[in-house]
Amino acid sequence: MPRFKSVTTKQAAERRFAFHVDVPVPADGLGRDLDAMLAWLRRFDWDKHGHSEPGGELEVPRDFARFYFADFPMARDFAVAFQDLGAVVRTKG
Repeated sequence: MPRFKSVTTKQAAERRFAFHVDVPVPADGLGRDLDAMLAWLRRFDWDKHGHSEPGGELEVPRDFARFYFADFPMARDFAVAFQDLGAVVRTKG
């Protein structure tokens, strides 16, 4: 939860986490690939080290799912694990 209402959760995550991994979302969604990504994240206790933007009903489909990470090694390992889906590590800035 952001400290101030004017700061969105996304903005707070981008300030706190230096790295993020973008995974392209196909028109029919991620399906079981998303289950595999979440299982990978749980295995590495990711909830203490990262953040993701929540889903929900959107008027416009998302082009990618974004996962935030505090450290580069974990972001890199996640991107490598899902490189066949087009996962790419990016840094803030």
